[in-house]
Amino acid sequence: LGEILFQDSLLGQLAWEIFGGTLLYAADLVPEIADDIVNVDNAIKWGFNWVYGPFEMLDYLGPERVIGRLESENVPLPRMLLALKESGGRYFYDHSTSSYLGADGRYAPIQ
Repeated sequence: LGEILFQDSLLGQLAWEIFGGTLLYAADLVPEIADDIVNVDNAIKWGFNWVYGPFEMLDYLGPERVIGRLESENVPLPRMLLALKESGGRYFYDHSTSSYLGADGRYAPIQ
């Protein structure tokens, strides 16, 4: 799926519009619908039976790659992608420290 989203083809464009749009929508809703990305990921996984939540998927796709695409298309960055970029972090989750990026741009321990 990761490679399809970045293909310059009709399939890639369709996948980006549908799936990319879903991920970007979720990345713009913290802290409105949940206090943090962990709760957004869990809500999507538990509520829709997804294996991975949107922020876990963004980490898989490579946030820098997603940010680069949005910037090249002059699309404003969703709040959490902007927070990640401004924090200097590379991923939403730091698995080496069991932490996640908060809306304030700082990493906090996963409870």
